[in-house]
Amino acid sequence: MNRLFIAPERQNEWNLLAVMNFFLGGTAAGFYFLHWLNLNLAATRAIPSSLKLIAPALVGMGFLGLLFEAGRPLRGFYAFKKIRSSWMSKELFFGILFIMAAVYDFLYPDVLVRTTGAVSALLFAFSQSMVLYKARGISGWNMPLLPLLIFNCSIVKGAGLMLLIYGMDLLRPAGPVLWIIFISFISDFLFWFLYLGYLNEEFRESVKALRRFGSMLLVLGAGHVIPVLIISALLLKKGGYEHYAFIAGILALSGALAGDAGILLRAGAYRAIRAGEPKSILVESGEESKCRIIPIESAKRKSISK
Repeated sequence: MNRLFIAPERQNEWNLLAVMNFFLGGTAAGFYFLHWLNLNLAATRAIPSSLKLIAPALVGMGFLGLLFEAGRPLRGFYAFKKIRSSWMSKELFFGILFIMAAVYDFLYPDVLVRTTGAVSALLFAFSQSMVLYKARGISGWNMPLLPLLIFNCSIVKGAGLMLLIYGMDLLRPAGPVLWIIFISFISDFLFWFLYLGYLNEEFRESVKALRRFGSMLLVLGAGHVIPVLIISALLLKKGGYEHYAFIAGILALSGALAGDAGILLRAGAYRAIRAGEPKSILVESGEESKCRIIPIESAKRKSISK
């Protein structure tokens, strides 16, 4: 028996403020990490001092939106109470650690502190990806490839910002960093292709809005293919293409924003419940991966609480 019992429904707990947090936070993490690599690979010129606070400022803006989305921003400190079991708490912890390290390095430049900032930026981006993956009640998020896609997209977003600044002649990426950017775009394109091509019927129904031609044209075409062509020209040292890096950065960031909004808002649908399926499911709880059984209706509503 496969009769529909509860139809899929779009989640509405997360809105544009959540998209802002993922987009700004991922962009900041990827940019700071790439800039850290650039400094360690003896780039011809570091980022101007006036732009060094871009990354922590973006993370802070994303957190601000997240706090207001929760409804009670003054109680945000309660998020730290479940840092061992909640990926959202880990995201907040690593994000604040990153902000502190980046600001301290701006005021008192220090290699160790800068490295701490780069590592915490990567852990922050990974925590963001796991927040979505652990939402078991949403088929478009609870897919094994999603953490890789979200994490790699953070590098792509950071690369987009770096290319934009490069096009403004304020920063020159080292050759190896350009290759890392090139590889991150290629791998992100492949992750998107595999994500959208996943054969599970329920999953495909959840992401069908992302599979439409217009969406794929913006996310994959404008956001990946065109920037890859421009980066290829830069790698081949074709003169006169440096200013096109600005266009590549704008397109990459636009495609990434569309991708984040698509995953969070358009692919965020609760799983359908059919007759004959269990009326309760296991949901992670506690500090040591303990589980408890709760009614399926409650589990659906709480599926994105972590």
